Amino acid sequence: MEIVLEDTNVITAKHLRNGSVLFEMSSSKAASWLRGHNTIKSFASALRGETTVKAQGYAVLAEFVYISFDTTFPHSWSEVEMRSNLDIDNIKDGHWIKPVNRRQQGQHFAYPDCQPDYTEGCKHGDL
Repeated sequence: MEIVLEDTNVITAKHLRNGSVLFEMSSSKAASWLRGHNTIKSFASALRGETTVKAQGYAVLAEFVYISFDTTFPHSWSEVEMRSNLDIDNIKDGHWIKPVNRRQQGQHFAYPDCQPDYTEGCKHGDL
């Protein structure tokens, strides 16, 4: 079996004590490629045995978001994604870091903590 990486780089591949392999990719494009359904199936069959694929996600801090922004409306995240140079339609959840009642009078911007969805192609049982 041959796995071809096109314009993607694996920075590190670390074998963990629990038997897992942790891949650090060079870009979000490379990570998306790795999470792709066909790529995951190829890795799973090459690694043999009982294989489970999990995406490791990280919270992202978006800067200078207007306080009128509604964090509960899923479709409104696309503007934050564009301004923060994130993949569009990828934020699955988010909340304000500082509670609304602790904002200063006259404050125009705040910082939401965003949770991008890293699970595309990584649904357990698809393997």
